[in-house]
Amino acid sequence: MKSKGNSLSYDASIKEKARTLRNNPTPAEKVLWNALRRMPFYKLLTFNRQKPIDPYIVDF
Repeated sequence: MKSKGNSLSYDASIKEKARTLRNNPTPAEKVLWNALRRMPFYKLLTFNRQKPIDPYIVDF
């Protein structure tokens, strides 16, 4: 199934896997995100964690 205005295919299982990864970070991710949250510029930036794009799950 294709989403509106997007040429990438949609796979619900990928979305669920991304949600699971967001909710269960690795120890290294926990350290990284805790350090970033303490930085003064953190609230000025937008981060996408485990974003499903086609058959991949990416971090931005």
